[in-house]
Amino acid sequence: MAARSLGWLLLPLTATGVALWQRLLWVSAISDDGLTFANASAWAAGRTPYRDFLLATPPGAVGLYAALFKATGVAYPPARLLTAMSVLLTVAALWDTARRCVPSAAAAVAATLYGTWTATFLFYEPHHFWSVTLPVVMAWALMRARESRRRVTWAAGAGLAAGL
Repeated sequence: MAARSLGWLLLPLTATGVALWQRLLWVSAISDDGLTFANASAWAAGRTPYRDFLLATPPGAVGLYAALFKATGVAYPPARLLTAMSVLLTVAALWDTARRCVPSAAAAVAATLYGTWTATFLFYEPHHFWSVTLPVVMAWALMRARESRRRVTWAAGAGLAAGL
């Protein structure tokens, strides 16, 4: 990948990062991220998290938050930072996928629009993000597996994304 092409990745990552940054500590009456965080804190404390048909967060994603809570303690800022990382990962995967079909600048615009729009919902339930991030990363890794010498590694990454 040419350095010039890679430079276009900075636009969506920077714009999305700025949009996410202002929402990391946002406290609102309509904040909806408590269910996943409650399950993750239960799991981090060694209890079985509550699961029902309303909990759409993938179990692996809850496990990521549980591991984070084990390391940092239960708090909104680190958890929202992990959610923000899922948005940035999606933006990067979307850009890399799109640049194979359109010029890098157009791919950057598309990824920027997705990332900055998504950032406005950071305080919502994390399944809104992980339910997009994991399939996008899976598809991106499968696409990369087709054109890479390290097919098994990319395919394993796709399987990991699908399994989480």
